[in-house]
Amino acid sequence: MFLQRIKPDGTGLRKVTQEKVVFLYAISPDSKWLSVWAGTDLKLYPSAGGPPTVICVQCAQAGAEDRGLTPPMLSWSKDGKLVYLNTIGSWTESKSPETYLIPTRPGQPLPALPPGGAQTIPGVKTIPQPRAFMSDNPAVYAYPKLSTHRNIYKIPVL
Repeated sequence: MFLQRIKPDGTGLRKVTQEKVVFLYAISPDSKWLSVWAGTDLKLYPSAGGPPTVICVQCAQAGAEDRGLTPPMLSWSKDGKLVYLNTIGSWTESKSPETYLIPTRPGQPLPALPPGGAQTIPGVKTIPQPRAFMSDNPAVYAYPKLSTHRNIYKIPVL
């Protein structure tokens, strides 16, 4: 449950995080940052070790999906010029989940996230899908579309 780092020759195994990690979402293109769900928070950990940058607090709680919320995810474009932030409506000012394409600066994993939400960052683009999976071209993406269909039959029991 902890993130660990190891050299290619199999030596030097050590913990990157001191807390248990629920899910590793992504590794930045420069391999310096890890996007993780840890506890109930979305965090960025430096891969070399050290304290995390908290993206949102108590936004990835177990059971959130049962309440119509989806835990946020953060990943990067392959060239590192964009951050993809899939959010829940309660963290942003938006009432519906969306995916934000946020421009980054060289050497920074992401820009400062203002209190008004990701949509207030200059240059941000929005995709109206909560779980967009991005391609190399930001104009091309895929997303899951889920629906439930049930057939309920009345069967007489004799």
